[in-house]
Amino acid sequence: MGLQGPAAAHDMPDEMVFQAHVAPEEAELHVPLRVPMAWLVDYPFPKRGPGYLDLADTEGLEAAAGRAADALTSDIAFFEDGSRLDPAVTGWRVSLPSERSFNDYQAAVASIAGQPLPDDTNLFWNQGFLDVHLVYPIEDDTSTFSLQVESPALAERLHILTTFVAPDGTERAYDLLGTMGRVELNPGLGYLLRMFAEEGMLGVLTGWEHVLVVVLLGLALARGPSIPVRSVVTFGVVVSLTVLAAGLAAGQESTFTRVVGEAAAAASLVVLAIGNVLARDLRLRWLTAGVCAVPHGILLAGGLDVLMQFREAGDALSLLAYAIGAITAIAAVFGATMAIAWLAARHAGARRHGPVVAALLIGYVGWRDTLDRGEALLATPLPPWEPATLLELGRWAAGLLLVMAGLWVAFEVLADRRTGPRRRAAKAGAIDEPVLAERTPAVAAASGPRQPTRGDGAGP
Repeated sequence: MGLQGPAAAHDMPDEMVFQAHVAPEEAELHVPLRVPMAWLVDYPFPKRGPGYLDLADTEGLEAAAGRAADALTSDIAFFEDGSRLDPAVTGWRVSLPSERSFNDYQAAVASIAGQPLPDDTNLFWNQGFLDVHLVYPIEDDTSTFSLQVESPALAERLHILTTFVAPDGTERAYDLLGTMGRVELNPGLGYLLRMFAEEGMLGVLTGWEHVLVVVLLGLALARGPSIPVRSVVTFGVVVSLTVLAAGLAAGQESTFTRVVGEAAAAASLVVLAIGNVLARDLRLRWLTAGVCAVPHGILLAGGLDVLMQFREAGDALSLLAYAIGAITAIAAVFGATMAIAWLAARHAGARRHGPVVAALLIGYVGWRDTLDRGEALLATPLPPWEPATLLELGRWAAGLLLVMAGLWVAFEVLADRRTGPRRRAAKAGAIDEPVLAERTPAVAAASGPRQPTRGDGAGP
């Protein structure tokens, strides 16, 4: 049987895809694992002719497969309730690229235990698969099982298409990235919500544009404490709602939408930096923050592509946990910015020039990145404009307007409650001078003796 010619020697693919079934059965965890032969370049199998595997060399194949299996069990670890499991290799088999036995757990186990390939099969050494059956002793098949890639070099380019087969036959399919760390395969609700919340926090804290935009909003502290607070509250609310909306429409985001979001997020730094330096009145800064939050929410929603396969808790609840994590990170960055600004305010020079210099530096970074992402945007083809696309844009715009209107009402109500009857009475002219003088003694002293009013019994 002839296959394609061999690839270049030691040509390791940039991305490796393994397949695994994980099935707890009473006192054992069964893991049929399929590995591309290209990954086994460091574990040479016996060859013949132009580079075909020498399938007749049973002893050489056994030794190479044993070394490869040892490496696999070292690089990929399985855990029961947090305790690492010790494996035993119960079988292995070299398979052709065309074999589809790993589409099903039982078929995978039967294939590994079945007949090996004929000795005269012409299979190049870096083609096909090595299928290994690993068995781990366990305490209870209802425990929580998890998987972790422990080799950093392998984790960077590894996908593991994993199917967890529960004792009752229920299956859960995952596409696990090697960089995800330890992942529970039969997770509970608490684990799932914590995972989404942690990823939401990391999405903000590892995205420099998200951190810098919150810093810019916080740098407006010198204009009054209510300005940065309103701005950050608006930013967090709009970001979370954008994440929820984009997450519920998962899979519909186009490359063009992502590129536009990246360019707009960078441009938001420039807009806010200019406002920090040049704007005389920032009382409406919260409106700008709300508009700038939309592209940041779109970028954060991009991190949901991998996470949404763990949405057993429900789409809405999972997305809400992710949004809460993002808001928590935004609040943490804002709090740190406020603390630094407060400390800097104790020094006259830093209080006067620090916010301006910081805004200029962040604006410069945003400008350079806007140019780079703008070039990528110009090189991205426009999506087809259809009535449904225009309708979707209209919904986003209407939703944003409703959110901003709701925030405006909320801010006005809070401001009214804070000032209370005093502000309303002042607007109506009902606060007389004695009351004002009592509340502001310095003003009363500067204004001289109080003149009698009609309320004191004086004439008109």
